[in-house]
Amino acid sequence: MKSGKRLGAIMLAAAGSLAFLAAPAEAARGNLLLTNSATGLTAFIADPSPGCHRTGEFDTVRNSTDVAIVVYQDAYCRVGSVVVQPGTTPVQVGARLSVFIPR
Repeated sequence: MKSGKRLGAIMLAAAGSLAFLAAPAEAARGNLLLTNSATGLTAFIADPSPGCHRTGEFDTVRNSTDVAIVVYQDAYCRVGSVVVQPGTTPVQVGARLSVFIPR
């Protein structure tokens, strides 16, 4: 019986470890508001998930999340980066096409 309980405990621990590894990365908490001042178009992203987000063109960011984000000039989060710290004040960033949210 003791070996059965021990095996059950080992299997439970292994299952818990696998569940932890399979869990998705946590989204940033809060909202992003991306504005194109020339057209007046805005994009609103609530609780953005980690990774690169391709967006339409924007030049102003209001980062009301709990993390610093990085905005890029290209659509693939590779060229011309600017870090935008959390806050409620809009930040002018120049013409941008993508946003990277850290994990």
